[in-house]
Amino acid sequence: MRCDKLQVSCTHFLNRLSQVVGTGVENPQDLATPRPYLSSKSIFLVLDNAETILDPEANDAEVIYRWLTS
Repeated sequence: MRCDKLQVSCTHFLNRLSQVVGTGVENPQDLATPRPYLSSKSIFLVLDNAETILDPEANDAEVIYRWLTS
């Protein structure tokens, strides 16, 4: 998943992630929305240029990091 063109926000990240993995969720407002789908599949996800969305200076970087690591 290419991250360098994403606006750094959890909503944008989850929206793109949902598109990439095919969850069918268009506007995930709840961070848990894609989790059941992702936990039920074997997925190898590569985050290209992840430093863009995980930059400590970005607004939602910490939220995105917590979502990815939980």
